Amino acid sequence: MMNTLNIVRILRMVFQKMASILYLLLTLSASSGLAEVYCIEIFNKQKTVRGEEKTEKRSDFFSYRDETYDFRFDATLRDGELLFFVQMINEELGVRSALRGSLLYDQMMKHFGIQRIREIKAIWQSGTNLKEFYENLDKGLNETEAILSTWSGRQAQKYGFTKVHYYEFFENAERGAKPGVQAIFTRADYQPIELD
Repeated sequence: MMNTLNIVRILRMVFQKMASILYLLLTLSASSGLAEVYCIEIFNKQKTVRGEEKTEKRSDFFSYRDETYDFRFDATLRDGELLFFVQMINEELGVRSALRGSLLYDQMMKHFGIQRIREIKAIWQSGTNLKEFYENLDKGLNETEAILSTWSGRQAQKYGFTKVHYYEFFENAERGAKPGVQAIFTRADYQPIELD
C-alpha cells in the first residue's frame, strides 16, 4: 500500500515532466510575441510569476516591463553601443519572472539586428552578474575570464561578442558591497572608431 509521501513524490515527478514538456512545446511554438513565451517551473525555491506585462520597441529602444512585480529588461542602442538592464528577480517579494532573461535577450538582439551592434556595454552594481563575477574570481579565473563566464558574458558570446575590450571597477553605492564592474564586450575583430 502506498503511503502519502510516496504519492506526493510520484505527483511531483509527473508535474515536473509535464512542465518540462509544456515549456519545450511553448518555446518551440513561440515565434514572435514575448507574451507567448512561457517558462513553467514547479517546486523551485523562488516562486515564478507573471503579472501585468508590456513591451515597447523603437529603432533605438527595447523594453519589457512587468509592472506587478517590478521585472524589467530595458535596452538602448546608440552609435553601435548596446546598453541593457535586466531585473528578473524581486528579492523583496522572493519571486522571479517566469519569462527568462535569455529569451528577452534573444528578442532584443533580433529587434536591433546584430549588424547594427558594435559593442555591448555591461554595468553590474548588484545582482546575478556581479555575484557570478566574484565567484569566478574565487575559482581562480582572471578578470577577463570571470567577466566572460557571467550570464551577460555567455549571452554576448552566443552572438559573436567573444572579447572583453575594456573593463573597470567602480565604487558600489550599496554599503559594504564589493566594487561594481563595467565591461565592454566586442567581436574578436573589433576596431575602435578613431575620433578626429
